[in-house]
Amino acid sequence: MGDFGAGVMAKALMSNESITVLRVQGNKITDVGASELAGMMKSNTTLKVCDLGDNEISNTGLGALAEAFKINTTLRDCFLGVNKISDDGASALADAFKSNASLEYFSLSVNNVSNLGAFAIADAFKINATLERFRINGNNITNAGARALADSIKRNATLLVLDLGGNKIADDGGKALVDALKMNSTLMTLDVNDNPMSDATKAEIGALVKRNKERPAEAAAGVTAERKRRAAAAGGGGDGGSSSSGFG
Repeated sequence: MGDFGAGVMAKALMSNESITVLRVQGNKITDVGASELAGMMKSNTTLKVCDLGDNEISNTGLGALAEAFKINTTLRDCFLGVNKISDDGASALADAFKSNASLEYFSLSVNNVSNLGAFAIADAFKINATLERFRINGNNITNAGARALADSIKRNATLLVLDLGGNKIADDGGKALVDALKMNSTLMTLDVNDNPMSDATKAEIGALVKRNKERPAEAAAGVTAERKRRAAAAGGGGDGGSSSSGFG
C-alpha cells in the first residue's frame, strides 16, 4: 500500500459515514501517509479504531496524528506499535491526551521512547479522564521514567491497564510503582515483565494488582467518579457511539 494507498484511503474516508475500523498495519506507511490520514481524522466522525502498527511512522507522523487527536471526538482505539517513534513523538501524543476525550486505548509498543517521553505521558495521565489502556512496552524507559509514571498513577483513577513490559526498569522504579499502587484502586493490569527487576518486586506489584481485581465494584465507582469530576472541571463530557466493521 505505502503512502500512496494511505492517501487514497484518507480521501475516501473524508466523506465516508459507515466505516468504523481501519487496519493498515504492516504497509510501509511513512510520515507522509500518516499525515494524510491525520488530515482525514480531523473531519471524520465515524472511525472508531485505527491500526497503524508495524509501519515506518516517526515523530513527524505522530505529531500530525496528535494534532488530529485534539480535534477528533470519535476515535477510541489507536495502534502505533512497531514504528519509529521516540520521545518527541510521545511528547506530542501526551499533549493531545490532555485535551482528547474519546481515546480509550493506545499502543506505542516496541518503539524508541525513553524517559523524556515517559515524563510527558505521566503528566498527561494526571489530566486525561478517558484513557483506560495504554501500552508502552518494548521501549527504553528506565527507573526515572517509571517513577514519573508511578506518581501519575497515584492521581489517575481511569487507567485500567498499563503495559511497561520489556523496558529497562529495575527495583528502584519498581518500588515506586509499588508505592503508587498502594494508593490506586483502579489499575487492573500493570505489566512489568521482561524488566531487570527482582522477582520480589514483581510479586509485590502483582499482589497489589490482584487486590484491585478483587474489588471491581470499588474500582468501577472510582473510575466513574473521576470521569464526572474531570468532565465538570473541563465544562464538558465524553462521547458515545459504537463500532462495527471496516477495512481489513
